[in-house]
Amino acid sequence: MRTTTSLALALTTIALATAPARADEVAHSASLAAIPVGGSATATLPKFDPNLGVLRLVRITVAANVSGTLGFENLNAAPQAVGGYASGAGVGMLLPVTLSAAGYVAGPNPGFIPDTVDLAAYDGAVDYAGPSGVTHAFTGATGDGAPTQSGDVYQPSGIATYAGSGTVSVTLGPTYQQGPGIPPSIASSQSIAADATITVRYTYDPLPTSICGASGLGSCPCGSGTGAGCPNSVNPAGATLASSGSASLANDTLLLSGAGMTNSNALYFQGTSFQYAGVLYGDGLLCVSGSFIRLGTKTNSAGASQYPAAGDLPVSVRGGVTAPGTRYYQVMYRDNGAYCTSATYNTTNGRAIGWGL
Repeated sequence: MRTTTSLALALTTIALATAPARADEVAHSASLAAIPVGGSATATLPKFDPNLGVLRLVRITVAANVSGTLGFENLNAAPQAVGGYASGAGVGMLLPVTLSAAGYVAGPNPGFIPDTVDLAAYDGAVDYAGPSGVTHAFTGATGDGAPTQSGDVYQPSGIATYAGSGTVSVTLGPTYQQGPGIPPSIASSQSIAADATITVRYTYDPLPTSICGASGLGSCPCGSGTGAGCPNSVNPAGATLASSGSASLANDTLLLSGAGMTNSNALYFQGTSFQYAGVLYGDGLLCVSGSFIRLGTKTNSAGASQYPAAGDLPVSVRGGVTAPGTRYYQVMYRDNGAYCTSATYNTTNGRAIGWGL
């Protein structure tokens, strides 16, 4: 089930409608009411909680509409029609969007286009009423502009700014009025404001899941990857780290299995945090960070090994995991072959594991 959180704001706050959805989404939504022409407003929304899993996509959506009044007065000595597309009588607002974190969203552009009205000859009073005048009142109008705009963040460096403790903010404005563009023979009067709903939707992989996988975007020191570690001298697909068993503190059967490595020594290690954008490390990438613990060094056979093996302490015991929480795992292995950089080591992808009771 999708988890939806409403953030309490000084301004109006709403909750997203509950609907069937994947288990790998969480969304936070807030509304900003009555932003006047020339005004601005800011919504503050929670970042992604890393205890849920690993963030893969951030989608920011801004939906806006306009409300207010729009009046016309025929100043001609003859009847005249106004309204609709042809007369340019529509009025709208442009709401620029500014994000405090990585990403870009185009400004929504809602508007109101009144129906065509036949106005009598000027009745001598510019009151936007009577035979020669009309006043339209509207609420939640979106016109024919672009009332909803979205932007996606999927690069690791950008995603990282949305995960962790704290908040991200989205500011709308200063708003800009568009129209009306009617001829001088018709007077106009307008008073409009914009309402907006801002949603930040996080798509993530629940734990356990892979981290620090090399991509085809050239993140590796040499060549590209396919989701495993970076290519090595014997395996262009890169080495992998998989997990199986139960990450339970009461019954720890977690098994970490490395494959696709060279027949050399492999160090299995644990960290308390990780970086979405891995840093260059030998011929590979390192994304596990925080407080490190070396679980053990193994000798690969056919490019593979595992921890724990016979006689080893369970992962939770060796890693000092005493309370539920998330830990991150990766393997560094020797690669003395003439490959890539002058470094003699490489890494697998990593694993994010959620420990429970």
